Amino acid sequence: MIRHILPTLSLLTLSLASPVQAQAELTGKAAIDHAVGNTMVTRLVDETVGAQEGRLLLRPDGTAVWVNIEPGAQAVTIRWQVDDQGQLCMSGFPADTVEDSCAGISITGDKVVMHDGDSDSAGILDITLVPGNPGNL
Repeated sequence: MIRHILPTLSLLTLSLASPVQAQAELTGKAAIDHAVGNTMVTRLVDETVGAQEGRLLLRPDGTAVWVNIEPGAQAVTIRWQVDDQGQLCMSGFPADTVEDSCAGISITGDKVVMHDGDSDSAGILDITLVPGNPGNL
């Protein structure tokens, strides 16, 4: 009887331990590949500033749909690619919004952080990776 219980207890212990394990951080091209086809939802950490949720959907064909956090901003199509350093490069933004640029990206679970030189988006922007395209971008 005991030899039948031990394998069952081992499986139960493994299944209970799995959710506790830390999620691996994805960086560079691996993070970008993971983001393609999913929506990055951006919120300003400072809730006192009047802004809407920003959204970015990277499509597999190298285009992206972007909605700025500015109130009333509409969805626009831009281009994206991965550079030699594994950074996400975006271009084709409307004038007077965002400059074309490249930034490092890391994803842990559903949390995204953009890195630009010595600074990053943590503490300024709350970026969440949402599966698929729930906003129909």
